[in-house]
Amino acid sequence: MKSIITARMKTAALAGTTTALLLAGAANVSSDGAADDTDNGRQRELSLADEAAANLSDTSSEGVRILQGKGRASKRVAASTTKALATGQRLIVEAVCLGAGSVTITTSAGGPPRPRQVRCTESGTGRARTSRFTLITQRTGPVRVAVQPSGKTRGGLAFRVHTQT
Repeated sequence: MKSIITARMKTAALAGTTTALLLAGAANVSSDGAADDTDNGRQRELSLADEAAANLSDTSSEGVRILQGKGRASKRVAASTTKALATGQRLIVEAVCLGAGSVTITTSAGGPPRPRQVRCTESGTGRARTSRFTLITQRTGPVRVAVQPSGKTRGGLAFRVHTQT
């Protein structure tokens, strides 16, 4: 009798494990069948962020680096300086997004926030597009950058703020 009960318990445990695995797999897929936030997805986005950072210009010849960051294009990213910059300082903001979709990069330097749309380009095509725009400090204060993904954006991004020489 004991061996029959043990065998039934093992079968039930196996069935429960299989069901749990199936449910866990289903949790990573959205209603449209796209992978949502798996480890592989995160790793791919972080790899694309490294690639995007490598596509930014070398600031050693283009002024002093003020701020930089990188991360997953599917998640919000934000950064700010800890020291205040003087009024009237001309800064260059560069951003690269690799993947699909677009992000809105909002910058401020003592003035009103300035949003800019940056489209993500496909990785590995050699066509990584660097978006550049000028930011002038309005009053003494920190520089802030916030990145917000649009819709189903996936990929990696990198940004850099440096002084204009």
